[in-house]
Amino acid sequence: GWSKIGNDLHSIYFFAAFGDGVAYSTCVLGCRLLGRKNATFFYFGVVIVMNMLAMLDVKFTDTWSLEHLVSIIGNIGASSAFIMMWLYTGELAPTSHGA
Repeated sequence: GWSKIGNDLHSIYFFAAFGDGVAYSTCVLGCRLLGRKNATFFYFGVVIVMNMLAMLDVKFTDTWSLEHLVSIIGNIGASSAFIMMWLYTGELAPTSHGA
């Protein structure tokens, strides 16, 4: 969860914002390389793998563990998957509902 992404409130918000920025950047790359549908499945797969890796008890230092690292990467995957769903919502809506 959020408590595993950093050590204090400031680092948690920093890593969450950093993850969102990376997510926006990777969505463009993912769409171009994989296509929208495959990129969405890829990002969902990243989230699933990161959740499984977060269960391992591996310490890098006294304050950082594998759980911290995969929480940050999982945040990027979850944000990217959300962005891809947001893109699909606009495409699936009828054109009569557009602005």
